[in-house]
Amino acid sequence: MKQKRELFKTNIGMLLACVGSAMGLANIWMFPARLAEFGGITFLIPYLIFIFGFSAFGLMGEYAFGRKMRKGPVLAFESVIAQKTANPLLRGAGWFPVVALIGILSFYTVIIGWILRYLVLAITNTFPVLSPSFFESFAGTPANIPWTLAALVATALIVSLGIQKGIERFTTVMMATFYIVVTVMVIRALTLPGALRGVAIMLRPKWEVFGHFRIWIYALGMAFFTLSLGGAAMLVYGSYMPEGSDVPRTARQTAGLDFLASIMCALFTVPVAYSLGINPQAGAALLFIAVPNIIAHMPAGYIFGILFFLCALFAALTSSIVMLEVPVESLMSKFRIGRKKAAIIITVLAACIAVPLNFDMRVFGTFTDTIAIIIFPLAAVMAAFVIFWVYGAKRILEDINLYAKHEIGSWYAPYMQYVFVPVCLILVIAGIFLGGL
Repeated sequence: MKQKRELFKTNIGMLLACVGSAMGLANIWMFPARLAEFGGITFLIPYLIFIFGFSAFGLMGEYAFGRKMRKGPVLAFESVIAQKTANPLLRGAGWFPVVALIGILSFYTVIIGWILRYLVLAITNTFPVLSPSFFESFAGTPANIPWTLAALVATALIVSLGIQKGIERFTTVMMATFYIVVTVMVIRALTLPGALRGVAIMLRPKWEVFGHFRIWIYALGMAFFTLSLGGAAMLVYGSYMPEGSDVPRTARQTAGLDFLASIMCALFTVPVAYSLGINPQAGAALLFIAVPNIIAHMPAGYIFGILFFLCALFAALTSSIVMLEVPVESLMSKFRIGRKKAAIIITVLAACIAVPLNFDMRVFGTFTDTIAIIIFPLAAVMAAFVIFWVYGAKRILEDINLYAKHEIGSWYAPYMQYVFVPVCLILVIAGIFLGGL
């Protein structure tokens, strides 16, 4: 007998929730920086290979596993591992990605706090008189604590409303708004003087870097983590999929829309940065230092400043929603407590971690690197091993092809076991040595 579980109401709502989970701040600041650093076409070739020929297949596995189990990582992994061993430590392996995601939620809401503050600055038309040193005077200080807590509360309110009335409704509105607004911003950006030259520079290949290890590992890392692979977020959303969902199509659509968002963000930030003589490889500084400068000097900058940071907020919130939903679902399923109570517990826990991170940027950086470079990637490897080895790649393939219009071939099982899982481990090692991907 199947568990009674709230599911997504519509296919478009389900898809946009998944895209919102996949898309985050890396699409806005990291992807454009990589294009500028390695040459657009040069970076896009390996990135497209990895996102559609590697990561999308991992996404199919997580979607299908979640839909089959109708459980989050804690109970899903427990039920699978229990068939192999009675060891309570191993059976509790599902808590690993959950704890990692709480860590990510904690530092992510600090960043959302920065975005909220800059959205208010945009609305009050402060960018033209904003000091270039404002970000350094604001980030890493208690001044960001109210904004961090606001981000946590907003996320908790949406999650507490449930799947259909909360997550599906709000992510659908936010993601639809995101794509419409970014389209308008791209059109405006490409009409600026010198912007098309920026596009040409952004897409100009640098074939000499094609043989470098870094471009391939960075492209692989971005293709992997930009889709929120890790045995938690997409697994949980998969568990909310309607029974007849086409998993391969949904995975490809998620990857495609995530890629589209990255390209659109790059087509706004990079050409405009070149047009105004600003370095587009600035990473996070591009968002909080360069972009306000760009907006202050571009025609109709007031409007586009509001739109840009609104889009950044939506991209970040749709990710933080699933980061909170995973541990909330885990408490609900494991301990049989209500959604609102579970949301309060995890929000308070995340706040206890997030608030101290606002006092020192060095502490923030160390915590972020530990979670993002070591803890979460290790959880992703563990999850991939459980899904494709313990549960079994052949069983996953059957689950994937159930209701699929175009079935995935038998090559999938050995590919995921002997290529996907080892490459995930290589990513962890590479990320540690390179200081992040």
